[in-house]
Amino acid sequence: MPRFMTEKAIDAGDGSGTNVLTSEVFDLRNSYGYCVQAVFSGGTPTGTLKVQGSINESTWVDITSVAVSATGTVGDNKDAIYWPYIRVQYTATAGTAVVVNAWLNTKGA
Repeated sequence: MPRFMTEKAIDAGDGSGTNVLTSEVFDLRNSYGYCVQAVFSGGTPTGTLKVQGSINESTWVDITSVAVSATGTVGDNKDAIYWPYIRVQYTATAGTAVVVNAWLNTKGA
């Protein structure tokens, strides 16, 4: 039976102004896929939510990039992934009093 893991990637981060919020690195070497869900609340967020992949935990490549321009929920879902490491990053370009929460769910062996 496959195992599922849900982790908090960004916990009540300040997504205001030009802040950059970056999660810890998640090891996906035994995972089949992942989904990310981010909730933006408070003020008016303006920025980009990215999922980034790496083969060495030091050089990062954008896997997906979603523009954020309003409060609410955004997400991304991938199967058949081959990145051994991923992280979640929100880069704010404007906005005040924005709270960011994001979760990562994986399915693996």
